[in-house]
Amino acid sequence: MKRMLILGIVFLFSVSGIFAQVPSQLQKPFSRVELLALLEADQSRIELAVARRGIGFQLTEDYLNGLKAAGARDTLIETLRKVPALAVPAAGIARSPGSSAAPASANPDAVARENLLLQHLFQAAKLKHDRAWAEAEQEFRLALAIEPNNPLLHVDLATVLPRSQGEPGWHAVDAEVREALRLDPNLAVTHLHLGFELQHYYDRQGAIAEYREVVRLDPDNAYACNQLGRLLEAVGDAEGAMAAYKEGARREPDEALFYAKLADLLEKKGDLEGAMAQAREATRIAPDDPEGHFVLAKMLRIKGDAEEAAKEDQIATTLQVKKTPKRIRVGGLVMSSKLDYRVTPTYPAEAKRAGIQGTVRLEVVIGNDGTVQDVKLLSGHPALAKAAMEAVSKWRYQPTVLNGIPVEVVTEVDVNFVL
Repeated sequence: MKRMLILGIVFLFSVSGIFAQVPSQLQKPFSRVELLALLEADQSRIELAVARRGIGFQLTEDYLNGLKAAGARDTLIETLRKVPALAVPAAGIARSPGSSAAPASANPDAVARENLLLQHLFQAAKLKHDRAWAEAEQEFRLALAIEPNNPLLHVDLATVLPRSQGEPGWHAVDAEVREALRLDPNLAVTHLHLGFELQHYYDRQGAIAEYREVVRLDPDNAYACNQLGRLLEAVGDAEGAMAAYKEGARREPDEALFYAKLADLLEKKGDLEGAMAQAREATRIAPDDPEGHFVLAKMLRIKGDAEEAAKEDQIATTLQVKKTPKRIRVGGLVMSSKLDYRVTPTYPAEAKRAGIQGTVRLEVVIGNDGTVQDVKLLSGHPALAKAAMEAVSKWRYQPTVLNGIPVEVVTEVDVNFVL
């Protein structure tokens, strides 16, 4: 009996290993550069990591204002005001991934170097917010020129390349992410972005492996649990998906999505009572979220309670209409896959004779029926702009549906003119 108990304990620890192996380096306090660089690479639940690790520098209002301009959530700012400034590691001790090569107190040159690096990162963040992708790319490259061995800066650069370079940017993403992995194979956010890239290329198994690494390395990341669960569902691994959703619910117990997902999987498994319990938990946590009510209505219909199911359906439908925005912004790469009809622009004769070529970037409003409603010039040579706008105004897309309701979409379109 004692032997069986010991084996059982060993088994439990081995099964939970994917969720428990966290490098000790993640416990070191954040540096100024690392915190900003991580904010640019991945904002998801960063305040939890800050609360756990603390910071290794004295906080200033200028730095906080810079973080706000970079898009930091109020919850992060509040967390930073509360956490203590812990001692910076002494010379010779390994530093956190993404931290500056030298502590700010080392010497005036190190201080100036770090300040210049922060200037480029803050400027890149502002440019990203303004959707000036090419300019943001340049600022990240300037930051990398100062600190080329910082893996987080390579990930930061990777975040803008698909926007600044279009589809070819994904190849550049791969180079930056692989370099970040070479510099630090245990940096969770790098594996997260490699997972994004592999999903872009429809490599589900590769993406699954990367999201497993994120879950293993980052104890605060519930988003990766959701991504992992969705992909495992897609490849038919229901048990693996349930484990991922359960872990996501453990990490973020107030996220109703995980309970709704578990309800669906339990129902498919034949555990209707378990499914009902998860669905009711989803509606309890997020009573204004239609998804949980739809799932609960489905379980009630299966159980044979048509009256209560109809009530839940009515609640869900009402919330859905109320919650759905009339217009959303969607990335250009996503919308390009929904393009049904494309008119190729005519190269302006005068521009051709003058040897003018380049990319015209447009902001496009797509109606809920998929037709282009409005086109606005963002950048590009004036000699090419009119032809690009006339052609794009005739394009047609598949309607975009959110919560079952067609919505308008704002997106960006690049039109290339090459001689």
